Amino acid sequence: DLTPIHTPGHSPGHVVYYHEKDRVLIGGDLFMSKKGQLKRPIAMFTANMEEAVESAGIVKELKPKVVSICHGCDVEEPHKQIDKYLAQFSLNYNIF
Repeated sequence: DLTPIHTPGHSPGHVVYYHEKDRVLIGGDLFMSKKGQLKRPIAMFTANMEEAVESAGIVKELKPKVVSICHGCDVEEPHKQIDKYLAQFSLNYNIF
């Protein structure tokens, strides 16, 4: 019951998987995390950082309970911090 969602940026074909019943987003390399906070993916291994940050907007749409991340610990209720993440890291994001 996993739904693949194209989230380019880290790599051109990067995808995340969403399990709707449990509201879990398997984020792969879409993010890193530190102390429960979403962080950008590793820059030296990310093909297009701006696109990767824009792809992170999927969290606003899905509002998962948990995002599971390859580099770092799971982040609970990531939608509560996604506006701050986008404002901090995106060149094109406007919170108003």
